[in-house]
Amino acid sequence: MPAGGDDVRVIHGCMSGTSCDGIDAAAVAIEGHGWSMRAHFLAGASLPYDDAMPGLAARVRAALRQEPTSAGNLAQLGHDLALAHVQVLRELGRTST
Repeated sequence: MPAGGDDVRVIHGCMSGTSCDGIDAAAVAIEGHGWSMRAHFLAGASLPYDDAMPGLAARVRAALRQEPTSAGNLAQLGHDLALAHVQVLRELGRTST
């Protein structure tokens, strides 16, 4: 863990893997700049899509297969994915502070 100071930044990031079964998130403390920059893992969290919202995993996979759908359904999927990301980032915030 970094000692602290003005040059330490805490970054939260999240992604879905190729299995498209959920979201993984990590909190990392970054200290220094340039070649002397170092990252320190603080905490991680995972959230399966279907725990965030029942049926979300199937909808994500259908979109990836480019199954026919409406623009409204795609917009709703984007909205629901954003809400799922908020859930996992909130959990990460509770565990990384």
